[in-house]
Amino acid sequence: MEIGGYNKHVDLSKLGTSVLVGACVILAIRTARKVIHDHPTASDRDLEAEVDTSIRLAHRVMKHMVSKHATLFPSKDVPWYLPADEDHPK
Repeated sequence: MEIGGYNKHVDLSKLGTSVLVGACVILAIRTARKVIHDHPTASDRDLEAEVDTSIRLAHRVMKHMVSKHATLFPSKDVPWYLPADEDHPK
């Protein structure tokens, strides 16, 4: 197959760090005024819910930004191919 050209696509493999940092910032803002219970055997379900919410919000924001403002993010060239003779039905 022969390469016909290249399309630019957002390089999603490089966005994981951005989602992680965004989720941490959202979590820090949402839990800034909460009292932390420091008990070694107790689990804090409220904190677990806040972590889940923060990750969900960061993912939604990143998805919106990539779809509306793709030029802000690193991109990579993805080749597209010209059809060969065997690709055309006769």
